This record gives sequence, C-alpha cells and structure tokens, in this order.
Amino acid sequence: ADDFAMNAEISHAIIQLIERGALQATSCMTQSELWETAAAKLKPFSNQIDIGLHLNFTHAFTSGNTVFSLPALMFRAWSSNLNRELITQCIEEQWDAFVSVMGKQPDFIDGHQHVHQFPFIRDILLQLLKEKNFTGWIRNLQHPIYLPHYRFKTHMLSALGSNALAKACQTYQFSQNEYFAGIY
Repeated sequence: ADDFAMNAEISHAIIQLIERGALQATSCMTQSELWETAAAKLKPFSNQIDIGLHLNFTHAFTSGNTVFSLPALMFRAWSSNLNRELITQCIEEQWDAFVSVMGKQPDFIDGHQHVHQFPFIRDILLQLLKEKNFTGWIRNLQHPIYLPHYRFKTHMLSALGSNALAKACQTYQFSQNEYFAGIY
C-alpha cells in the first residue's frame, strides 16, 4: 500500500491492514506533517513487512516541499530541464526523514505517481542510493499485471521509464520486484 502518512485516514487503514496480515509492504511519504506521528505507529511492524520510501515530487504538503504538476514534471524530466541540486536535495531530505524516524534505511524505494522511474530523477536517485550503500530493492513497472479496465494506463506507466530503470538497476546491482500489480 502506497501513500502512508499522506493523511491520517490512509495511515490508519494501512496499519489496520498490516495488523490483519493483509499487507506485505507499505511506502511512506516522509514530507507529510503527519510522518513522525504516523511512523511511530508503523515502526513496531518494521520486522514484519517491508517499509519503503515513497519519493514525492507531485503532492503538496504544508511543509512547502518541492512540487510539480505531473505533466510539468514529466516534460521537465524528459527534456532534462530540472535543477540537479534541487532534485538531489529533495531526495536526500525525504531519505533523511525516513532514516531519522525509522532508524534504518528503507527496505525499498518507489515513487508517488511512479516518478522514481522518470529520466533525470532516476539517474540522481540511483547515484545517491549507491553512495548510501542501499541494500534494499527498487519498485519497477517493467512487468505489470494487466487488468482489463486499466490496460492503457498500465501500458503508459510501464512505458514511462520502466525498461531504463531496470537496466540502470542492473548496472548498479540493485534488486527489483519481478511483477507489479498495483495499477488500478
């Protein structure tokens, strides 16, 4: 389940699903003003499930985080028209917020609206993960499970960088998931 700490309702529902044994992983939005409080409730489950960092560049929190509309971010990523220092700083801040509260590296990395697979962002992310000796895995949409009513969306999301992410992860020797079924 993605978006842990986005709001109180999502976090509460994710905790309930973990308690019932219905989830194996959740990814967290560490820019949220609710992050520290919500993470305190999540931390006791850190040996039961994978807890990941859900990189965010498209959802505005009250913290004044760096935000783009999804179309603007896509255009700027593909045209290499993003500020390298700003993107690096944003990723590092989200990473540091996760590590400081959870007391460990994320088990995996993914992105809100799959932004982690976009060019430019992907390259900065993988370099930073290498520098941090990241030992977890990275979510990839290269082999999505197609559901009948979501074929177009699934194809588009997969086409937005999953093959390049897979190749780059192999180069950096980062593990990835084999299949992805979270598009709906």
